[in-house]
Amino acid sequence: MSYAEDTCVALPDLIEKGYSPREVRFFLLQSHYRQPVHLANDRLDAARASLRRLDECVANLTAVSSSGPRLPELEAGIVAMKETVREALFDDMNISEALAALFRLVRQANYLMTQGRLHQDDAGDVEAALRTVDEVLGILPPQEKPEELPPQIQDFLRQRDEARTQKNFALADEIRDGLAARGYVVEDIPGGTRIKRKN
Repeated sequence: MSYAEDTCVALPDLIEKGYSPREVRFFLLQSHYRQPVHLANDRLDAARASLRRLDECVANLTAVSSSGPRLPELEAGIVAMKETVREALFDDMNISEALAALFRLVRQANYLMTQGRLHQDDAGDVEAALRTVDEVLGILPPQEKPEELPPQIQDFLRQRDEARTQKNFALADEIRDGLAARGYVVEDIPGGTRIKRKN
């Protein structure tokens, strides 16, 4: 492996530059094992951006809580992704083709979420498919147990959802601000609401 600026680079050097081991691993996965790896900051930055898109998609899938009709085209997309990954791995470990298939499904899921057409059951199927493939690739963020929200915070969230359903956006914003004052960030995403503690 060569680096644009140095002749020898170790993982601690890259961590010192601000890259996580996961980002470095994802970068390395993108190159075929028979080919030399040319390490450069712009390529590491691209790996970081790809992981950020993947992480955001998984977080949004987890937050989808609406119910609605299943999407046959999404089921076909999941099947196609799994089959392409399987074929790519048997084709001399063509990881780049496997990653391309995974990100095609991510794009499809993101598009359906922005359209408000992806509901809880389908979102669960997409995340499960990604996690199945990740048993080989190892690039997804760790699956964390959702934090149990205090009952009072859950009540506020329910009240806010009701206010949004009734198009009382002033009240919804007031509740969101109240949650922020209690240390919680509320994000509205298509098909649901994501809440997390402030960092």
